[in-house]
Amino acid sequence: MKPLLTAFALASLIYSNCAAQPDSMVVKKRYPIKSCRIVFQFFNGPQRGTKTVTFDDWGNKVKEEVVTMTDTATMRKWMASLQDSLNQPDARAFMQNLRLMAVQHNLKITVGSQSYGIDLDHHIGAKSPVYLFGGSFEGNMKQMGFAVVRTDTFLGKPCKVWEHPGSFRFWIWKNFYVVKKEMIQSLAAGMRMEEYATEIDESYPIKPGEFLIPDNIRFR
Repeated sequence: MKPLLTAFALASLIYSNCAAQPDSMVVKKRYPIKSCRIVFQFFNGPQRGTKTVTFDDWGNKVKEEVVTMTDTATMRKWMASLQDSLNQPDARAFMQNLRLMAVQHNLKITVGSQSYGIDLDHHIGAKSPVYLFGGSFEGNMKQMGFAVVRTDTFLGKPCKVWEHPGSFRFWIWKNFYVVKKEMIQSLAAGMRMEEYATEIDESYPIKPGEFLIPDNIRFR
């Protein structure tokens, strides 16, 4: 299950950020629309939850709020099977002592060239620079082995459906945002890997302070 989880997360990172490069010296338009709010439901093996993405200023300000619920019993069984395959004592010890939380609350805020990842349960965070992929969106997708297989409508939004043979299928809205993704290869019994938008609000009113960092966060 580990390779699937890693690949699914990597694909999400890459294709949600293959937006258009800046097309103006005045306004850097990373996204083709100025603002929006998208609510997602996701399933990731023993985990499920919600993700709310809000962006403004053509994608120069982005906030992701994620609530993850973990089936800790199933996760521990998977970790136990993984420990048996590890030959490194340090890695096995780390997994044995890893604390699992049934519910996690995380926040990611990106403003300009800086990104802030925040654990809201423990009030800690980390800063990192923002990396933008060069080239066109379609060029990046094709380079990663994806191809358009059809067009579709999702939540009333026209989408191109991109597919990587035997692995992923993505619904891409406006050639910049993944509004639905799913694994198309065989999964273990009871495992589900899928993420899909339940609401896309292009008229969402951006609130004052929408992208401010919480005051009680200690950054490492």
